[in-house]
Amino acid sequence: MVYDERRFLTGLRRQWLYVAVIYAATLGAGYWLMQRVWPAADAVQWLALALATMAVQMIVLWWALRFNHHPDGDALFPDLGVANGMTLTRGLLTCLMAGFLFGPNPMGWLAWAPALLYMTERVIDFFDGFVARYTSRETKLGTILDMEFDGLGILIAVGLAIQYGHLPVWYLVLGLGRQLFVLGIWIRQRLNWPVRDLPPSDHRRLIAGFQTGFISIVLWPVWTTEVAMFAAWLFAAPLIFSFGRDWLAVSTTIDADSA
Repeated sequence: MVYDERRFLTGLRRQWLYVAVIYAATLGAGYWLMQRVWPAADAVQWLALALATMAVQMIVLWWALRFNHHPDGDALFPDLGVANGMTLTRGLLTCLMAGFLFGPNPMGWLAWAPALLYMTERVIDFFDGFVARYTSRETKLGTILDMEFDGLGILIAVGLAIQYGHLPVWYLVLGLGRQLFVLGIWIRQRLNWPVRDLPPSDHRRLIAGFQTGFISIVLWPVWTTEVAMFAAWLFAAPLIFSFGRDWLAVSTTIDADSA
């Protein structure tokens, strides 16, 4: 059994290499295209940011390969599976989107690229969990990738929306919401302060869905600054409430089981 686990992990690491090659080839094709529509220096910056995002994702994937098993078991699956492949496709789209950070505002048809990349990533996210359940391939690896790629994608999308003048700068704090939440829990644990597991919530995923949908739409190049900023305040309120309630619960400030 131990031998099989080691053999499966070796096979998964080989698949990691295939994923990295596919990522790199796709980003290379993107760089080839960007050279034809942007100045050379901006195209190089696009590639550098996309590769940096790829590096983060590949590190997370390599570390999490050991968790390619059912959440209630510890026997490794020998391959990544279709659902994790869909999640990795989301990650690749996030890399392509990340290249637009700090660059010139894209013009013409390219102005729609960040929004279309993020919208496509969101659509895939809607189905990858369903595919995992349908194929009986729910894994702890998939949960890790889903959370980490979600957080990274939201952060990059919010950064782009701020860059294009469609969101206020303070919205970046909400874009960093997951990272700040995890950091806060880590600090409490280091200080030996009480930390409770995040309680289930019927509203958390709904609010998150509305939030990512809003960010997808606010990236459209058709909005005026005034309209986008007004919408930002409306959509920020429920997200702040959700994060606030969850933090009060995990920090044991309130009893999440009470009415």
